[in-house]
Amino acid sequence: MNFGAFVREKRLLLDLSLRKFSELIGMDASHWSKIERDILPFTEDHRRFSKIANLLEIKENGNDWFTLLDLASISRKEIPEHVYNDAEVLRALPIFFRTANKVKPTEEELNQIIKLLTKR
Repeated sequence: MNFGAFVREKRLLLDLSLRKFSELIGMDASHWSKIERDILPFTEDHRRFSKIANLLEIKENGNDWFTLLDLASISRKEIPEHVYNDAEVLRALPIFFRTANKVKPTEEELNQIIKLLTKR
């Protein structure tokens, strides 16, 4: 799922039309529609992000909050900021990237990832 699809799903559950939602967050409906359809990335500031989360009844620091943050970063082709702030996770990213590209991790690398995941 991408950022726009996630927001659209939450918006529709609250019975908010695209036009009404766009108006409430202070964006042009045409522009917002492109974000929801994953044509444009979500590049807005934290204030607008918080406004969107509030309208969608997403509680700060809850699971949906972090999903929304992560998907917004991914839509911009960026690694989420909270990942950069966690040195241990940041060190493990190259292993993850190589594995995602079908390069088998070494046993040591695999153990590093398992250790990281099991202590969270």
